[in-house]
Order: sequence, then structure tokens, then C-alpha cells
Amino acid sequence: MRNKYLYIKILAVFVFQTYAINSQESEFLIVDSIDVNIKIDATVKDLAYDGTYFYLLTKENIYTINNVGNVIGSVSNNDTISGVLFHNDNLFTINKKGRIENINTKSVEADLKIGEEIFNTYFLAANETSYFTYFIIGSLPERISYSSRIISIDNQSNKTIFSTFQGLPAGLYCDNNYLWHLSNTGFFLKYNISDGKIISKTNIPVKDPVGITADNHGYIYTYSTFTKMIYKLQIL
Repeated sequence: MRNKYLYIKILAVFVFQTYAINSQESEFLIVDSIDVNIKIDATVKDLAYDGTYFYLLTKENIYTINNVGNVIGSVSNNDTISGVLFHNDNLFTINKKGRIENINTKSVEADLKIGEEIFNTYFLAANETSYFTYFIIGSLPERISYSSRIISIDNQSNKTIFSTFQGLPAGLYCDNNYLWHLSNTGFFLKYNISDGKIISKTNIPVKDPVGITADNHGYIYTYSTFTKMIYKLQIL
């Protein structure tokens, strides 16, 4: 999905702007949890999962975690990476200025080349045609502007889709049809990518969640900065 031409399309603007939402509530059940067996001094900033291993992003490293919580490897971060994603059998990262890299092939997949210090990108999601990230005016978690938004980056149409997100961004996840926004309070919005409409809203039963991902069986995973555990969730 390497891009010759980059387009930015706005998916969500005005963080606290109110829109009418016709959606149904979803409920989550915690079916498993993993106690991460490492003393991580820095706060975990994002989470990815490849079906076997988890990847925890901190200020200093990306830690590879097995299914019993043991660290089996790490890659240096140096506080430049702001999101991680496992997609199409590869691990991707995004830095605060919108540069998306494939860690496995060491190639640049996209680059927004954001020069202004007040703009930052956080978290990364993708389907087969687009990457998605938060385009933040300000910085997390200190403060963000009301005009911060979710954007997609691709080499196809420049269609603009508007919607809302609530709270401070804590994670993004995407498949071919849907985009999920997670806030730091656990508020969870599910968007239909084709028209930008919110089709469900709920709260996940995890305190101080960060990072959101899923497996091929429909289970959702997130990390709690409060309990220092990875949670496996089932949608009821």
C-alpha cells in the first residue's frame, strides 16, 4: 500500500461537537487477562497484536510480549513512535509527524511531512485501502484543540467524511468496513467507514485503557495502564 500521492480526508472534526447519533449500545465481557511480567517505567502508549504476540509501545521501546505476559524482545523507540499496528503480516509504526514505516521491510509507506510543532499524529489503524490516525492540534495527553480530528491517508479518492469522537484519544482499530475509536475513559465508538456514521457506542469495562486491536475470531484486546494488564474482550 505504498503511496505515490497522499491525500488526507477528514473523518472527524471538533472533538466535543454534538451530532445526533442513531446507534445501539454494545456490551463487552472480559474473557481473559494477561499480567505483563515486566517493570515498565514509562506509560504504555499503544498496543498491537499479530495473533501470537502482543506489541506494547512505550516512550523507550516497543516490547514483544507472549501470551503469558513475558517479554521476549524489544525495539528502541527514543520517544519518536506514537502508534503501532500489525497489518498484513507486518508491523507498522507511525511517528508524531505522520511518517508510517514498515518495521519488517524497513520501508516508508507514507509520510505526511508535518513540519509545524503544534500538529502531531497518534495511533495507527488500516484497512486494505487506507491508513487512519489521529491528527492532533496540540499534544496528548496535556491538551488538544477542539478541531483535532481523525484522518485517513491513501492514494485514492479525496472524499471528506465527517463524524465525532469523544474524550482524549486512546486507540484506533480498523477492518475493511468499520473504524473503532477508543477514548481514555473507555468510551468506544464504532464508525461505518463508507459513510462516516456512528453505528454503535458503549464503554469497555477496563480502567484507563490504551490501544485497541482484535483477532480473527472477533475478540478485542486493550491494555490497562491502571492494572498493567492486557484484557481480552468479547462483544455480546
